[in-house]
Amino acid sequence: MFFLAINLFSAVLLSQVPTSPILVEPPKEASVVNLAPNLIWNAVPGADCYFVYITTDTMESLPEPYCMKTVAGYQIPANSLLPNTVYYWTVAAHNSNGWGPFAPYFSFRTFNNTIEGSINNLINQVNSLPVSGSLNSSQADILINRLEQAIYQLELEHTNIAILNVLLFKLRVYILRISGLIPASDAISLNYSADGVIDLIQTVGPQGNIITEIKPAREFVLQQNYPNPFNPVTTIEYTIPDNSFVTIKVYDLLGKEVVTLVNKQQEYGSYIVMWNAANNSSGIYIYKLTAGKYSESKKMILNK
Repeated sequence: MFFLAINLFSAVLLSQVPTSPILVEPPKEASVVNLAPNLIWNAVPGADCYFVYITTDTMESLPEPYCMKTVAGYQIPANSLLPNTVYYWTVAAHNSNGWGPFAPYFSFRTFNNTIEGSINNLINQVNSLPVSGSLNSSQADILINRLEQAIYQLELEHTNIAILNVLLFKLRVYILRISGLIPASDAISLNYSADGVIDLIQTVGPQGNIITEIKPAREFVLQQNYPNPFNPVTTIEYTIPDNSFVTIKVYDLLGKEVVTLVNKQQEYGSYIVMWNAANNSSGIYIYKLTAGKYSESKKMILNK
């Protein structure tokens, strides 16, 4: 009876069509994508072929799929897409039992006709995050400032400094991600779009020595909280050069501990922590970072 149950279970599995592929790249809602992107998805076990569908209108009925001899990736041919256009794409997998369901649509916007236009597309992508609740508006403003600085440097024809600002944008997105202040999916999409901006600047702009990587500082750093004064939420950014047990505590002017924001072992790198002081009264507070033998304090003002 036991072996019969196993055989029946195996027969059911063998009679099933494949599952929906999981779309990977370009990530969902990327805003700066080249005109011949490579579409990537996770391979479906047992699939013998796939069908890729690309459209500008998701209200259209999905077509009858046919086998495209491709394995978890499809390079869109050159001259197939228009600039500054939103495209939606999906994939279905096939096996000997037939076609599985299409994956939920991913969307992307292609390069704008200008570098500034492409950066503005990325700014619009950042602006959408506070609306969806994915990112605090103050942190979104900091990201947007980096991109606006890149536009300004391009106007001055300082190509390398413009790229540096986009790289600093990517670094801050990474810090927000590891600090848990932005979902991983949104961070991946923002950095994919930022890479598209960098590629466009390097292709169109003057040639020069391009900085290709920005690494976190290898020293202790406690930044001034932002915004400051604040009401009622502020963020504190800090960097530790070695794996350390880290505490960040907030005190009032009498030295009384108000709250502990961090109290754990952390790997070296940069982090951001948020304090919501909605239940605290206006005034000056002291926040203190302790990591190993290092200790530093700064003042901040809650102004309700």
